[in-house]
Amino acid sequence: MVFNENRHCFVILGMHRSGTSALSGVLNLLGVDLGRNLMPPRDFNPKGFFENSLVTRFNDKLLKRLGSAWDDPSLLHSAWDDFCFTSDLSEELNEIFTKEFHGRAPIGLKDPRICILLPWWKRFFANNRMNPHYIIVVRHPLEVAASLSKRSEAKIKNINVSLLLWLKYVLEAEFHTRGASRCFLAFNDLLSDTAETLARISLELDVDFPTSLSAGMPEVCRFLEKDLKHHDSQTEPQIDSFFPAVAHCYDVLRKMTRADYVESPSILHDLDCCRKQYSDLCTWSGFVHESGEKGGISQLFVDTGEGFNEEEKIISETVFKHTFHYVRFDLQPFSAIHRLRFDPFEGHIGKFKLLEVMTDGTYAGIEQSNCSFEEDGWLEFFTDDPCLTFKGDFSNATYFALSFMQESLFDEEITQRFSEVSHCLLEKSVEVAHVRSELADMRDSWSWRLTNPIRKLHRYLIRSRG
Repeated sequence: MVFNENRHCFVILGMHRSGTSALSGVLNLLGVDLGRNLMPPRDFNPKGFFENSLVTRFNDKLLKRLGSAWDDPSLLHSAWDDFCFTSDLSEELNEIFTKEFHGRAPIGLKDPRICILLPWWKRFFANNRMNPHYIIVVRHPLEVAASLSKRSEAKIKNINVSLLLWLKYVLEAEFHTRGASRCFLAFNDLLSDTAETLARISLELDVDFPTSLSAGMPEVCRFLEKDLKHHDSQTEPQIDSFFPAVAHCYDVLRKMTRADYVESPSILHDLDCCRKQYSDLCTWSGFVHESGEKGGISQLFVDTGEGFNEEEKIISETVFKHTFHYVRFDLQPFSAIHRLRFDPFEGHIGKFKLLEVMTDGTYAGIEQSNCSFEEDGWLEFFTDDPCLTFKGDFSNATYFALSFMQESLFDEEITQRFSEVSHCLLEKSVEVAHVRSELADMRDSWSWRLTNPIRKLHRYLIRSRG
């Protein structure tokens, strides 16, 4: 499905508490369509978020599937960008857009989570032939940290976590929008020089707002009150005393918000260095940077006509982020492949949930497995040698890749399962005893004895015909 081909879409990016709500509200006043289901205002954002609640819930769902969350400082592992294991969610997002956005007015998307999910969203925009224009809002990281510490639902008190989150969001937003239609703006400039800042956005993105600035500015100015900004970095300690990399990144981004900014290789190189330093900061601060981290051993057995055997198998290390795993097998050394069997882990008891399979062959589902239980897509294995056989045509396949989730099963979970089975067997045995009792009563009845000669005659006639 293609949603409104060539429709313009303003994508507002930036760390939480960076002024993205203010900009989104302004664009809404200038005629940009934010959809029907907007998040309601809250105490820490009384004017509103100007954020579509269905899109936000979708992004949370996507992050959860990736084993992450909005306040996770570590980067998503590199494999997820190359492996489109979330294709089943594309139709869901198409339905959201069809429901929320009507007509031809430019769309406005504001959810900071998009910063860290941009590779997925860029594919969505491309598949639907939309024209995204990225506006990256930059605010002083210490002001963001102070605002986050007051936010009722977050209350991130550790300033190191807040600064790492700020660095993650802005670096991901900048890196994944390179070469695209984009502009940078400072939150301070939006408040202090509103008309010029909005005019620069329109000029740099080469897109006109549905409502002209001259007509919309009075209402915009009433909306952008000075008290929208509650925290000022002038009263905060210098950022250099925490992470120099954060200070350097902010300085570079601040240059990119200026009207006379011209993108240069040296600026992008500085930001690439910041990305490398960010990885080191995660480790130094106690957050494991799990991009490409080894997640265990998986095996793929290849049946080329002689059945599955130890000689024809591939052993590979998975990469993972929390419980999400990804593994890719090269099938080029094999010819005339009949079947494939996947052993997700070995040496311990656990449960497994297949998210997606990618291959240039034809995959047709799981043929069989040696799991003990299946519930909500999870296969529970009470064996330390789990395996799954796949249906499909892999005769000419050159690769086979999977994304999946796995968790260990602990003694109490196993005990609970056996308790459930025992209870179920007990209920069945009671039912069998009840049926046997009813059958015995029936055979002792007068009607059964009376009709016994008829049954004997019926059996005799059947035998005689045979």
